[in-house]
Amino acid sequence: MMDENKKAAQKKKVSHFITIAVLVILFLAFIFPFIMVIFNAFKTKGDITADPLALVGSHGFILTNFTDAMKKMNFATSFTNSLLITTVSTILTIMLSAMTAFVIVRNKWKACGILFSLMIASMVIPFQVLMIPLVLWSTEQPYYSDPYACGIFPFHGNIHVPRCNSHQRSDGAGRSSIY
Repeated sequence: MMDENKKAAQKKKVSHFITIAVLVILFLAFIFPFIMVIFNAFKTKGDITADPLALVGSHGFILTNFTDAMKKMNFATSFTNSLLITTVSTILTIMLSAMTAFVIVRNKWKACGILFSLMIASMVIPFQVLMIPLVLWSTEQPYYSDPYACGIFPFHGNIHVPRCNSHQRSDGAGRSSIY
């Protein structure tokens, strides 16, 4: 009995070692091209074509590739535009999601329930199912963007608290003040 347990333990150790060895080999095979890209970024074009696998080119490590790339792609303008678009769209998404969630929670209209159900349904469907139809549809509607469905749901949960508006209403606050 003990001999069988030792054999099973030994087989498990060998199997584990083989699994780790295969995973390490696969990791090295996948990471190698990325490492070569990093090393080649510090070489001239001539050094890359002469010997792409060399760690250092004949001119040593150079940084001119990075400055040339920054100049050619106009990095400062591109970065500023990306930062501006991201900041504005994030702020608008948060504001509009909070406002929409407030309306959905505070009103008992059928349209609010239907709208909220549609938003929840849109988050349940995996994006991979919708990806190709959305791309095809967005080529026809180039200005469409709907990030609000995923933003409204968290606000809906936070706004949906026991109603304590009676004090605010008695003080004369309207809907916009309560929001």
